[in-house]
Amino acid sequence: MDVNIALEALLKEQAIVINDKTFQPTQVNKVNLSSGEIQYWIRGEENVWLCIDADTEEIRMFEDIDEELEPNDGAVFYGGDDYEFSYEANGKVLDEEDEQIDTVEFKEYESPRGDILRLTEYEVAADVIQSAIGWTITEEDLQEV
Repeated sequence: MDVNIALEALLKEQAIVINDKTFQPTQVNKVNLSSGEIQYWIRGEENVWLCIDADTEEIRMFEDIDEELEPNDGAVFYGGDDYEFSYEANGKVLDEEDEQIDTVEFKEYESPRGDILRLTEYEVAADVIQSAIGWTITEEDLQEV
């Protein structure tokens, strides 16, 4: 399934199948990054969410982590692996009417296997850092329900 077709379905609150599991969207946020990129952060059930960039056709699946993780010298240790710093961005979280509801800053760290650890700080919920572990999803992993 094409990433843009999957995004279109999710924006209409329709479920899709990812790696043989149904993903039902429960909340959609549009994130306007300071670089000009637009991402969609789409929450599902059980602390799982997607980050979709329609322009680059990149889709990542994340699962929230209850641990508070702290970077140390550009790396984070989690689950027996060292994650090295790979990306940093910030932007505005928008609602369905493109009104700003929050400001975010996030940093990503990557393991040698390609797993992604994302630490996200929300400005409105000051000092709250959300940690999530994720991986890249390919179009072959996506199916219609």
